Amino acid sequence: MIWEFPSYEQALKCHESKEYIAGWNLAKETTTRHMQIVEGFSTE
Repeated sequence: MIWEFPSYEQALKCHESKEYIAGWNLAKETTTRHMQIVEGFSTE
């Protein structure tokens, strides 16, 4: 799954949010994830 955010800062804000952390705490016992937050670029 790929999530797109308007900025790198917004991606970090989401990852550090209490809602995201609560959701991850429910899933982490049964889920394997490989997460990366990377800055995008434009080819235009």
